[in-house]
Amino acid sequence: MLKKILWGLLVVVIIGGIFGYNAYVKIMAPNVPEKLESTTVTIPTNSSFNDVVKILYNNNQIIDTVSFRKVSEMMNYKKEIMRSGRYKITPSWSNRSLISHLRAGKQEAVNLVLTHGWLLEDVAGKASKFIESDSTDLITLFRNKDYITQYGYTTETLMSLFIPNTYEFYWNTNEKEFFERMIKEHKRFWNSNNRLAKAKK
Repeated sequence: MLKKILWGLLVVVIIGGIFGYNAYVKIMAPNVPEKLESTTVTIPTNSSFNDVVKILYNNNQIIDTVSFRKVSEMMNYKKEIMRSGRYKITPSWSNRSLISHLRAGKQEAVNLVLTHGWLLEDVAGKASKFIESDSTDLITLFRNKDYITQYGYTTETLMSLFIPNTYEFYWNTNEKEFFERMIKEHKRFWNSNNRLAKAKK
C-alpha cells in the first residue's frame, strides 16, 4: 500500500514537473529570433491584440504565436485596444521580456526633421514621414480655420509657426498633438535669448 502511495506521489511530481517546465519554457525561453530583419515594431493606434500578434509574426519578430498569446493573457497584456507606438526590440528576448516592454509602452522616439518649405503641404508631407498621422489628416487640421484661429493663426499666417529644426516625437503622435507641440516649440524659440524683443527693434 505504501509503495502504491509513493508511486502515486512520484507520478504527480513528474507530471507537475513537466507542466512546470512547459510553463517556464513558454515564459522564459527565447521567442524573438536570434537574427531580426528589423529591430523595430510599429503598432498602429486602435490595434487589437490579434493585430499585434499578426504584426509581430509577419515581421518575423516572434517564433511561436501560441506561447505568446498564452503568456500575454498570463501577464494581462491582452486588451481590447492595445497600446500603440514604435518599439525597439532585442534579439532572443523571451515572451516575458517582449511583453513587459510592449506593455510598459517603452517607445523609441523618432527624430522629426522639418526643413524650409513654402507651403503647408510641404510641412504635412515631411511630418507624416515620421509620425502616425498622415499628410491628409495634418493638412485638414492646418486648414481648419476654427481650430487654428484659437491659437492666433490664419491659413495665410500659419507657415510662420513651423521653425525648421529636428524634433523628438513619439511615432503615435496625432495631428493635434503635432500642432500643439509646434505651438510650444515656436514659443520656446522666440522666448529663448529674448529673440522676440530683439526682432522688434
